[in-house]
Amino acid sequence: MVKEIITDHRKDSFYVNVASGSKIHAIGCMMACMMFDDRDNIHPFYPQADRYPVYKDNEQQTYGVKEIHGLPTYQLLTPKPDLLAALKIIKDHDGKIQKKFLAAEAEDKKILNIGARKENHSNALFASLDKKIIQPLKTTW
Repeated sequence: MVKEIITDHRKDSFYVNVASGSKIHAIGCMMACMMFDDRDNIHPFYPQADRYPVYKDNEQQTYGVKEIHGLPTYQLLTPKPDLLAALKIIKDHDGKIQKKFLAAEAEDKKILNIGARKENHSNALFASLDKKIIQPLKTTW
């Protein structure tokens, strides 16, 4: 949800309180803050509570704010949509597919665009598959 809000309002500034929920909530908020290349307007923070009273069920667990700590964000790289689409093709074939079938399906789905003449099409298709999909998946992901 945080990622969707940020995406819908990219020009706004965001201050994300990671202490307002569970640990899973905090991790999710931090990850959402790291999903963007341009994170200058996204500021996760942790407000350190002033008081931590003895725990009693169904009562407030902290009071006040002693200090606010800004949290660093690191860029989480995500594969480009073409690589994700290629991985989906592989997954749809139970994780195994011959290169010729992957190339043909990737071309059909417009993941690969081959502008070569008919006599060079097959070679160009395999070269494009290797350069745009196989090598990035092997070396980067």
